[in-house]
Amino acid sequence: MEVNVIKDEKGYRAALNRFEELMGMDFAEGSVEDREFDLLALVLKDYESSKFDIGLPDPVSAIEFRMDQAGLKPRDLEPFIGSKSKVSEVLNRKRNLTLSMMRGLHKGLGIPLEVLMQEPVDPLMEELDFSKFPIAEMVKRHWFCNFRGNASEASENASRLIKDFLAPVGGEVWHQALHRKSDVRSGRNMNEYALAAWHVRVLTKAQKQKLAGKFREGSIDPSFLRDAAVLSRFSDGPKIVREFLSENGIALVFERQLPRTYLDGAALKTNEGLPVIAMTLRYDRIDNFWFVLIHELAHVMLHLRDRFVVFDDLAAGPGDSDIELEADEAAERGLIPEEYWGAVSAANGVSEVKELAREIKVHPAVVAGRKRFETKNYKLFSRLVGQGQIRRVLEEAV
Repeated sequence: MEVNVIKDEKGYRAALNRFEELMGMDFAEGSVEDREFDLLALVLKDYESSKFDIGLPDPVSAIEFRMDQAGLKPRDLEPFIGSKSKVSEVLNRKRNLTLSMMRGLHKGLGIPLEVLMQEPVDPLMEELDFSKFPIAEMVKRHWFCNFRGNASEASENASRLIKDFLAPVGGEVWHQALHRKSDVRSGRNMNEYALAAWHVRVLTKAQKQKLAGKFREGSIDPSFLRDAAVLSRFSDGPKIVREFLSENGIALVFERQLPRTYLDGAALKTNEGLPVIAMTLRYDRIDNFWFVLIHELAHVMLHLRDRFVVFDDLAAGPGDSDIELEADEAAERGLIPEEYWGAVSAANGVSEVKELAREIKVHPAVVAGRKRFETKNYKLFSRLVGQGQIRRVLEEAV
């Protein structure tokens, strides 16, 4: 078995003929023919990427064209691609073709190998202006895997780097952020490209988390919000609540906001529909941490069924947004039950706040934060709100 780098059209045709010959053979995995098949696929793909990028349809378009010609349904592709879910993922550009899939499609449908072996084209990618992403900041934060250059070099390779960065979550997801097919609470205009980059970064981190339990639809209710809120009593509450959410199949991700995004947090869904709570910790205070967390959980409870993501700049206020008003109210009740609201309004001293917090079973910062918000006096109880306490407890760079 000898496979050489393809240098010209003659070598390409010879390699392609041999590849097609192997396509028709039935050889065992790990055999000499199997290794030759894999190597030929690599050298053919390398040659074709330099010669055939322009003028050929991408694999998915070619499959769709062949289906239209032959009157095929997605189920008719299962003998070549695999299960119903794999067919769906390939046609929706969420899964790349494997060599065995290419082999089946070539033999079964007669689609040329030079077409099948191309990288699939994501039509959403074609709409992007890669230069608008905050590339310098993304380089600084080491968001581009295996890239060790500087910001200038990254800008020169922006198309490749951004495509690789976006790929793990799929076009439909980041497209939600980029084209504002999402709910955004903010008093200022957010940079849509920075918002999309942060969105993808959060989901990529969430996908790497090994959750302790499985999420059950409908499991987040007012009692769940209350159970999460009472964990604020503990000095390492942020760590404990992360474990609590993990046990319930919910990822909690911490990621600093990018410039011109003004985010406190977000409620998101993965491609599989699993909930993710993201927090920036831009205000490193105990009271802010718990309100943002319970607010985003309220979005999961009330609004995430028919949305991919809700972004929140909570300093902006709810405005006339029904979903933000609902999430605010649910968070307020989750942190402090309604029967205690009058007592919070009446509490004026530090000792009263602490005693009331013990009775409500929350951290004193939660009561102090509510009082500050009600009075709009943010100098009040400044020693109780836990400034600078969250990042220290989490012991991670955020």
